Amino acid sequence: MKEKEVGELIEDFKSGNNNRNSKGFHYTHKSNIADIGDTLKGKIGENSKGLFGKEVNPKLFYALGEDGALQIFNRNLNIAVGATISFLNDSTHRNALPNTVIEDIKDGKGDRNLTPMEGLEYARKLLEEMVVYTFDVNMSEFEKAPTEEDIKSVSEFIDNFEAVPVVSGNYIMSVSEENGKSKVSIEEQTNENSKPVNIKGLIREVDDLIEDLENAPESEKNYELGLLRLKRGELSMMVREAALSQLGQLLGRETKVGNVDRILFNEDKVRIVDVVSKPHNAYTRVTKTKDGKYESRNIGPEDGLNIITNGGKPAKYTDVIEAMYNNKDRDAKPTIHGDVDLIGLFCEYAKIIETAKTKHLIKDLEGGPDLESIMFYGDELVAFEAKANEACKNVMRMDPQEETSKKQMPIIDIADSLKEKYQIPTSDMIKGLGDTTRVIGAMKEVGDQLENDVRQTRQIGINQDKDDVTK
Repeated sequence: MKEKEVGELIEDFKSGNNNRNSKGFHYTHKSNIADIGDTLKGKIGENSKGLFGKEVNPKLFYALGEDGALQIFNRNLNIAVGATISFLNDSTHRNALPNTVIEDIKDGKGDRNLTPMEGLEYARKLLEEMVVYTFDVNMSEFEKAPTEEDIKSVSEFIDNFEAVPVVSGNYIMSVSEENGKSKVSIEEQTNENSKPVNIKGLIREVDDLIEDLENAPESEKNYELGLLRLKRGELSMMVREAALSQLGQLLGRETKVGNVDRILFNEDKVRIVDVVSKPHNAYTRVTKTKDGKYESRNIGPEDGLNIITNGGKPAKYTDVIEAMYNNKDRDAKPTIHGDVDLIGLFCEYAKIIETAKTKHLIKDLEGGPDLESIMFYGDELVAFEAKANEACKNVMRMDPQEETSKKQMPIIDIADSLKEKYQIPTSDMIKGLGDTTRVIGAMKEVGDQLENDVRQTRQIGINQDKDDVTK
């Protein structure tokens, strides 16, 4: 793997040898370096399953240029400071939670927001474990450059798109033996009387049901969750094909094929996105395979792929962003979504912690420094807390009551509503399984872990999949 020193990257930006917005940046946990080797590959990571969004197909996500790199980092900071304990405790990164938060979880007090100090500490523990890759962006082009009106036009088309939903029909579930292992099979019988419905609205309702099933007691989880993931994916691809066709009519044919696409279909938000105007959450070019699936283009040496280093060792994600932020262009846009710019505040906090550790004012405990010890021993940090509270007062915060009510929402009621509106037999399946324990046991034997997408076939094995933390 080729290396790029963070200082060299900054000097390139300053000298103009590399345009600040012609580089792609991909961050991942440092434990993935060996598996990555010299090629970044698309996949569905834990972040894409829930924490930051839902994706149907494996993709290689990246941030476009200086703006994108700063925006996605700042988005992480705003999420950390504005999140509820229960939200982060449900994520794959709960091991980064400060000890004060862990204690509240043990005491059953997880229905509150993190304090600004707790959010900054969570972000520090999480993001310092990440490393950054950079590559040359070669963007696709069309006969006509997209305008805001073009994007708006296709967005309105998506909002009003109607079709006969592929989730309609009746499903017969059976558990059989195959090569000495239990296998769950699902057979679909389509309903010819189904009427066209608003697909975007249906996707949203399926998303809600999936989320509630994920939060349901273990006894209520069954093959229904896997089936809904599959059907949600089919719906999303139906909208994607229609939206891209509509966009093609506006922009004409593709005149240049690059390693990344300028126009993306955001499966989580169900919308078209121009990455030039929204560079924080892009992904590499996606193409349709012969079997009807989609795959993301890999990034390798031919794309100028480098891991960013500091003194010959992989640089911390936080150090890379600090260097970029301190040397950013005066027209840089580090915020999105109404976020508060917290990067400078975070860098100040991280420096105070590092100085305190160097002076042995605090020590690392299992899982990181204890926040109460930091506050007691670090006088400078005590003074910093007031500054942090003021800086974070406008950060959008999750509603703890809403988070709690979501988890208490009756699964059967939602399923009945969905069935009545779209002829989806969800409640019948949940109520009629009977021996749920047997079904769950069969699911666990099918594979190692639950895959994010159940294979698009009439004979469906439901597996559990443990992806890495990258998006």
